[in-house]
Amino acid sequence: MIYIPSSYIFIIGGQNTKEVLIYEMKDKNNSYDTYPHLLKEELLEPSLISINNKYIYIFENNTYKLNIYRFNLFTLLPFEEIKISNKINFPQKFFGVVKNKNSIIFLGGQMIDIFNNQKNNNNNCFEFNYDTFEIIVNKKEFIPWNFIEKTFIPIENGVYMQFVEYKKDDVKETKILCFDGKEKEYVYRKICFNNK
Repeated sequence: MIYIPSSYIFIIGGQNTKEVLIYEMKDKNNSYDTYPHLLKEELLEPSLISINNKYIYIFENNTYKLNIYRFNLFTLLPFEEIKISNKINFPQKFFGVVKNKNSIIFLGGQMIDIFNNQKNNNNNCFEFNYDTFEIIVNKKEFIPWNFIEKTFIPIENGVYMQFVEYKKDDVKETKILCFDGKEKEYVYRKICFNNK
């Protein structure tokens, strides 16, 4: 799911479906609409992000290749499949997505070499430039976070946050991960709940 301010939720992907559901957040609305076009294939656990309040990008890497689709929020055209303009082995799966200037950085998830069934030796995240459609290696360190949701939420100018399950000494903790493209390190904020 992805929330598009100020009143829509798009539900995209899932097993045995190519439909995209649209829920309008308004009083006493107990129904949803479907986007007039189907996805080209089933997308399991896609990562979604809104860019420039115009496009929703859909990323999914559960098969042999990275699938990238987008659609314009102001038209009702079919989904546009985006072809990567450069050749790169992209082993990152189940990642979160965050906007950074004219690119989208893939954070967390898993790094698996899908061609050799071996772990990838890359210690950095990848990013997608949505102007040139290139994927490059980012300078941010790859950390195998398990995101509860995959779309980072803007909280202030250039700073985004998301909840992450963090495992330490076989104990899971929920933390807030703050992403600031200017900072070299990731910033964690531990959450304290009043109830169990």
